[in-house]
Amino acid sequence: MTYDRELRERIVEAIGEDPARFLDHDLVGDDDARRLAVARIEGIDRLQVINCWKQCERALARDTREKVLALLDRRRDYLLEHGERGDRPRRDPETIEEWSAETIYLDADGNPVERGRSATAKLHEVRQ
Repeated sequence: MTYDRELRERIVEAIGEDPARFLDHDLVGDDDARRLAVARIEGIDRLQVINCWKQCERALARDTREKVLALLDRRRDYLLEHGERGDRPRRDPETIEEWSAETIYLDADGNPVERGRSATAKLHEVRQ
């Protein structure tokens, strides 16, 4: 099988995107393309999308792409364990606040850092 126009159209119709946009690159030699593909794979939140990406990757028939299929399998396993988008239980806001209050973040010097402010606000304070 090759990644032809018909397969591309079926995949785009099924999931609303063309995985070849991320996969049809030299992911070994092009760091930016690799990072983008990995980030997109880590953001996939539906099993149907994983399946279409795997179908696309196989159809592209690259020689050194076992790692891409392994990443897709790992993401599939995560979704099977934790659920797809919409299936995951929502976290109780009180639990999130308790967790945030208990967690202490330290800067490079070991000083506690407030979590609620943006990095820009913290930088502005340091520069004053």
